[in-house]
Amino acid sequence: MREVQVGLGYASESSVHGLMKQLIKKGYLYRDSNGPRAIRVIEQGNSISPRPEVQWFTERMEETLRANDHKTGWADCSADWLANQMHKKLMTLWQLSDPETIVTLAADIANYSMMVADNARRQKEANK
Repeated sequence: MREVQVGLGYASESSVHGLMKQLIKKGYLYRDSNGPRAIRVIEQGNSISPRPEVQWFTERMEETLRANDHKTGWADCSADWLANQMHKKLMTLWQLSDPETIVTLAADIANYSMMVADNARRQKEANK
């Protein structure tokens, strides 16, 4: 994120209000007024802020990925192989009762799903 100042010139109050609506739709957050001719906003681009639960789970996924950094990665893995690994782990998940183990395994399963999606994204980009 970075803070930017938007100049308003001699804009009317209704024009300023319209500008604010447009900025918010484009992913900017209003910070404050900086005199009659400018407003300050925080530029967020087109990013989506994840919910706290999603952020927490993403961090668990990253922990699992980092624990496996010694491996070669997933770019050369087929979708079938990744889906098979995911299925095996999913079948194990239903048998668990320890919350910590459930969280770790769920993050591992989510990582396999992310790997399938990431490979598909790369394939799509290569076909452009």
